[in-house]
Amino acid sequence: MDTLNRQEFFNTTWNGLKAQGFVRSGKMSKKGDEGFKCLYRGPNGMKCGLGFHISDEKYKKSIENKGPHDKVVLKALDLPIDLDYSDVYWLGELQICHDGGDTPEKMEENLRYFAGNNSLAVPG
Repeated sequence: MDTLNRQEFFNTTWNGLKAQGFVRSGKMSKKGDEGFKCLYRGPNGMKCGLGFHISDEKYKKSIENKGPHDKVVLKALDLPIDLDYSDVYWLGELQICHDGGDTPEKMEENLRYFAGNNSLAVPG
């Protein structure tokens, strides 16, 4: 099974989210009772942390509301569908940093905490 270059992946995620001000990608649900829905590709060109790794050619609206454990998301991320489970779990935890970052400050804090827990350097 292939493994993920976690530092490189984190750097791309960090740099992308920093460039958009650590603001979540998503929208309020149409029903209104489900709250904010994070999206790989949101309004105004926004992307979630994993969304920065999905090319325009690989993106399909059908991946929304699916996590990195889903094969269609792994394909969109251009990762092997037999990616080691520890890497899939790591991707899920990284995604939570974005999804749980309801303010820019909280998202940055989440990402810094994630980096520390995973022995990753935060890009300068």
